[in-house]
Amino acid sequence: MGIAKALKSFVQKLSPTEIINFNSYNSVYYKYSIYEVLSGLKLILLSQNEEKDHQTLLQHIYQGIFLESVSRNILYTKGTYIDIPSFKDNVIKEFAIFSRLVHRSPNI
Repeated sequence: MGIAKALKSFVQKLSPTEIINFNSYNSVYYKYSIYEVLSGLKLILLSQNEEKDHQTLLQHIYQGIFLESVSRNILYTKGTYIDIPSFKDNVIKEFAIFSRLVHRSPNI
């Protein structure tokens, strides 16, 4: 059992109500965010626990970057390590943009 499945099971056992769409878990030290698609692919992000919801970011990485750079790449074999430079470069750029937006100081 992988960590994503184990954590989802753990959270569901602790919850007083049924959890239909498990997408994040906060601990004292970190925030665990997961975006899962019907094919079973999971994008997981560990971040500081104070940060907001990452579902939009993970969805954008899947729809805008993964689908273009990885799933449509004839050299990629499903279920293997993603060693595609354009995917890595675009994810790094997306995180840089996200980080600037999240940590932007309000104008006074």
